[in-house]
Amino acid sequence: MTLLGAALCLIFPVLATGTEYTGQITGDQTFSDGDTVHVTTGPAILHDWSKNKVPSQTISGTGKIDVTAESGGAISNKYTSGHDPFTQTFEIDLGTVTGSSNVISNSGNYNYNTSDSGVQTFQNIDKIVVTSKTGAGIVNSNGGRQTVNGKIGSIETSYDTGDSTAKGISNTGNGNIKLDNSKQYIHSVGNIGSAEARFGVGILSQQATHQEIGSVGDIYARTYGIQNTLADIGDQIIGSVGTIDVGYANAGKIVGAAIYSQSNTGNTVDNDKGGVPLAGKQVIGMKGDIKTLNAHGIRNLGGVQEITALRQGGITIDAQGDESLTDTPVYALAVKSASYNYMTEAHADTALKGSFDIAHGDVLIAHEVKNGVINRGILRLKQGDTTYEKSDGTVGVDNTLTLHDSTFQVDKESILEMDNKGYNIITGKQKIDVQGTYRGNGTFIFRSDNTVLPSGTQQSEAATIDGGPVLLKTVTRSDSGTQSTVNIQYGETGKYTSDNVQSKEEAFSLLKGAANKIYVNEGIENIGGGQNAAGKVYMREGKIHSWSANYYFDKTGVVQGKDGISESDYTWEGTIDRLEDKETSTMTGIDASAMINYFAWRQETETLSQRLGDIRNYPRQQGGWARVYAARSKYDKGNHYFRNDYRALQFGYDRPVGNNGWIMGGALSYTDGDSDLKNGGDADNWMLTGAVYGTWHNEKGHYVDLVGKVTRMHNKYKVISDEREFETKGSNSNWAYSISAEYGRRFQNRENGYFAEPQIQMTLGRIEGSDYKTNNGIHIEQDSINSAIGRIGVAFGRQLEKGSYFIRLDGLHEFDGKMESTFREDNGSPNRSHIDFSDTWGEVSVGGNWQFDRKSFGYAQVKRSFAADIETQYRVDIGIRYLLD
Repeated sequence: MTLLGAALCLIFPVLATGTEYTGQITGDQTFSDGDTVHVTTGPAILHDWSKNKVPSQTISGTGKIDVTAESGGAISNKYTSGHDPFTQTFEIDLGTVTGSSNVISNSGNYNYNTSDSGVQTFQNIDKIVVTSKTGAGIVNSNGGRQTVNGKIGSIETSYDTGDSTAKGISNTGNGNIKLDNSKQYIHSVGNIGSAEARFGVGILSQQATHQEIGSVGDIYARTYGIQNTLADIGDQIIGSVGTIDVGYANAGKIVGAAIYSQSNTGNTVDNDKGGVPLAGKQVIGMKGDIKTLNAHGIRNLGGVQEITALRQGGITIDAQGDESLTDTPVYALAVKSASYNYMTEAHADTALKGSFDIAHGDVLIAHEVKNGVINRGILRLKQGDTTYEKSDGTVGVDNTLTLHDSTFQVDKESILEMDNKGYNIITGKQKIDVQGTYRGNGTFIFRSDNTVLPSGTQQSEAATIDGGPVLLKTVTRSDSGTQSTVNIQYGETGKYTSDNVQSKEEAFSLLKGAANKIYVNEGIENIGGGQNAAGKVYMREGKIHSWSANYYFDKTGVVQGKDGISESDYTWEGTIDRLEDKETSTMTGIDASAMINYFAWRQETETLSQRLGDIRNYPRQQGGWARVYAARSKYDKGNHYFRNDYRALQFGYDRPVGNNGWIMGGALSYTDGDSDLKNGGDADNWMLTGAVYGTWHNEKGHYVDLVGKVTRMHNKYKVISDEREFETKGSNSNWAYSISAEYGRRFQNRENGYFAEPQIQMTLGRIEGSDYKTNNGIHIEQDSINSAIGRIGVAFGRQLEKGSYFIRLDGLHEFDGKMESTFREDNGSPNRSHIDFSDTWGEVSVGGNWQFDRKSFGYAQVKRSFAADIETQYRVDIGIRYLLD
């Protein structure tokens, strides 16, 4: 090539078009990037034992190739007889693969009873296009094993006249439970079909096969989105699917379902055939919604079916029928066995994991009697497998089924099971009719029928309950043997709280009305605490109200005819006779921040040695002193929690007064703290304290220490409620006062310096109350706190030439210490809190004194509490005293 030619190639590069192969490829072949195989009659690439007796075919090369068959399939691996294994392997990526039927196919041979009778393997495929209304995009059959290790970008049909019966993906077997049946493994697939050109069936697994697909994009189909039929011992496992859109207008009848599963053998074992497990199973994860027209949403006609909502907040099932619909209702969820095989049991067992919103379509869980054997319908509502992080950083789990106008029916031989870890059903306008068996741990949520106003705003008209009753014909214990749970919530989560109802009378009426919606015919002894303590009926907590009651069961004869229920239908009806307005987590968080101030103030009630060291070693000297200390305190009891790390600087001056052993002085201290509150809340606090003291001692070892203090304290906090629904910020300041008297006597061995020193102390104090308002409109009135703390202790130690050391054990008791607060919103009713700080606890302290020189002394002490409600996890004091001449 000349220099000019090379330059022109650089400036105007020529795009490689590759080589076009127009003849059928039946052996090994190496291609280059951009090559195409285009034949009039397919397959374009064929591996067939009957044609060339070659056990394997390898298609290799670089880049990718396109394959087209104008008629018939494009790629085929067909095993008839003669050699195992029989393999077709693509070591090159495929671009667009086009054919009129069974575009990519793999077939084994059951007579050889091995899945290696036909093995087909691919890497990546950009697109598969079906040009006729029959066949499939990619199909595996007759005991073969087909694997796509990479991704199929999309599977499309160009046949868009509206009557396609083609499948996007197909895996079929023959249903013989002893054969190693067809196996299909696909790593991932993009969209299957489109809104303009739908397949008849998106994904099919039929007759005892194993089909496993990692992920699928959106599916558009006319009759079935995902179909697992005659599963028997086979299973269909799809890790995640986007939206499933199924159906077409003017169908005249229901023609299919978005997700369909049917196994003649249910989930039993065939003992007549060597104990083969007959676990016909369908497992699907959904990332998108389910939308159908003239087709059911989810349908199970036998076997095990598990559908998991993978999307945070759950998925929506919208199953609708148009005016041309002439047969039975459209079901969003239908679980009813319809087997015809020889097996004695074929229960239809469906589990919904996570949250599902039934926008349209009914729910039916029903049984079938076949040859005198009852095949039950079973619906298991379970929490999702994975947690997710909420916007505020907390962890949530999806576990709610939401109904609107749908009917919900469980017939007399069928079962509704709620997850033992808890599951919610938001009821709709229709009744929840469980004529069969209920078991597990469930909460039924009734909506309010009027407009929800902002929290703390009274409703302009009385709210009532929107929705039908919950009818539970028979309640049993859970599968684990524990009591079943039936709790009741009024108002949807996130839309309604107790603060929306400011009147206790209205709250009582609403919660009683909600309890009255629960009817049970038999088995009340299996619910909660039985007839007299069945469960909870409540509204979700607001900032300052949390309405709840324990409901019990009463005979239904007193309300005969209500909700269309008579005494002859159900024996028991839920009701309440008492109502509680519990302290909310916002209230307990605010109270916890106030407790920090109380405890930090209480900790300033020190002993003489803690404040001044062993002052008796220099009784006639005036001087100044300074002390620092750091500590951590913690309270975790009931619904209150805090952990406070605080530091303090204190300094003072004192001098002898007269000749009778008294020393008088004064001190000033500043304490600063940082606190952790529950649910990620926090607080900052400080105290400024002025003190005067007088200390007396004599040569016989007696001493008295008197202290009076005035304190100004301030607290600023952020409180987060348990459900992270409310964040409250506030600050307040208080004055506090205390007086303390301590008496002790030292008994010392003059020869070796060992001593014992019993002590007794009493401290009286008061923290004044405060009134203030938080950032979100809560008015708080904190009452004053009176405190009376007694201490009795004994110190053991040794006096040295230039210092001393000791260990002290103390027992303390708070005789008073009650804190009460009132919380209210504007124009709302109040709620009160009460905390009792009365407690008995112990403390252990280790410390000592040391003389550095004639005028300076140092002292230190370490302390912690035990058996205390409010723990001192550690406190370290270090001080120095300097004497003046």
